[in-house]
Amino acid sequence: MLLQPPELIVTEALGGDIARRFLPTALVGITLLAAAIRWFLASMLEDPLFAVQITVVLVISMTMLGTATIAQRVNRISEDLHLTEVRLQAANAELTRFASVAAHDLRAPLRKAAAFHERVRASLDAGDTERALLYLERAEATTSRLYDLLEDILALGKIERSEMQIGPVDLNDVIDEVVADLDDQGAREAVQTMGLPVIEADRAQMYLLFLNLVSNALKFADPDRPVSVVVAARSVGDGYRTITVTDNGVGFDPATAPTLFEPFQRGDDRSTEGSGIGLAVCRRIVERHAGTIRADSAVGMGSTFTIRLPVRQ
Repeated sequence: MLLQPPELIVTEALGGDIARRFLPTALVGITLLAAAIRWFLASMLEDPLFAVQITVVLVISMTMLGTATIAQRVNRISEDLHLTEVRLQAANAELTRFASVAAHDLRAPLRKAAAFHERVRASLDAGDTERALLYLERAEATTSRLYDLLEDILALGKIERSEMQIGPVDLNDVIDEVVADLDDQGAREAVQTMGLPVIEADRAQMYLLFLNLVSNALKFADPDRPVSVVVAARSVGDGYRTITVTDNGVGFDPATAPTLFEPFQRGDDRSTEGSGIGLAVCRRIVERHAGTIRADSAVGMGSTFTIRLPVRQ
């Protein structure tokens, strides 16, 4: 029965490349090893034929072992290439979707600003300065929103490209900084914390994550009751911490939850200003930290954002 070498799970191009890289070195090594073994056995044994037979057996064994080792390395390279290909395909699909939605959302304010400028010109031609100033203010407001949208798009791109600076991060300190920066929105009176841990993370990205979540909670507050935002944590016993950001705001339709973290999605409330990038940034930050994020809500019942992050990276 002939012994067959392990099967190499590779494409033809990859197999040829691997063969060119590894096999010549392996064959030279095996040849030198065979010569050394034969010389040693010939000097130790009186029967040269027996020495040659033993040498052949050993060389065959070493060849099979070398082939198996090469096969394992090829398989690992193949698996890495496949994983990289899958990630690239996902990234390309997301980029295509993002570009399509971004183009649509950027065109809308540009068309609106152009329309307002046309009205400004028409009002000035008619001698109606007061109406011209009104249209000019609206054009400036639209341009400002367009600028904010571009800034948010750049922020999302920066999250994708930036190298993370991992270190111990006390989430209590992060929330304190967020509350201080949102003090003019009533954060100091509204936000409470409970049992927040120290985890390994990129501090700047943790700040941006909770800034977006707390800012959203304040933005979508219910005007008929005092604002309450609770940031709490618990251990789930598997090296992860679950952090929740719970508010008593207006909530959102649960049917919109699957797309809530997509760029330019803002639930079912279009009356509140915002680019719809914030939650996409949150999702990307959490994913880069090997975590997950989800949103649960009901209209008029507030919202809870649940984040699961590893204690160590």
